[in-house]
Amino acid sequence: MIRVFLNASVLFSASYSETGASRDLLREAIRGNLKIVVSRHVLEEAERNLVQKAPEALPAFRELLTLVAAEVAEKPALEELKQAATYINLKDAPIVATAAKAKVDYLVTWDQKHFIDDPKVAEWSGLMILTPDKLMAIVKKRAILAHHS
Repeated sequence: MIRVFLNASVLFSASYSETGASRDLLREAIRGNLKIVVSRHVLEEAERNLVQKAPEALPAFRELLTLVAAEVAEKPALEELKQAATYINLKDAPIVATAAKAKVDYLVTWDQKHFIDDPKVAEWSGLMILTPDKLMAIVKKRAILAHHS
């Protein structure tokens, strides 16, 4: 099973809109095709952002988390955080460090600027970093291949 670490932008998007790749990823997890991994940090950030920007989406956020049964990853050690902070801004270091420690297959984010557009983040963290739509394309392709084998 594919293990996917979601950052707060994906959880926000999935909670806010019933359509789109973020919600589709959570649907795949509910079906048992993906294992969603998050951190306390990510859950708190997503909830804080929803409270500030889209409080009407909070019930969907809580329901989705219940249905998905996400794994909450172990906090990284201080040294792991310091290492991540050498190649990504300090605010995002806990996300990368936690995803790397959790040994996920993908870190999924809508944050192009800090995670995807900077190739050293993927290279130095050892993570495959994708947007939800790119991961959904992989999931669909794997399902087609599995169906034809």
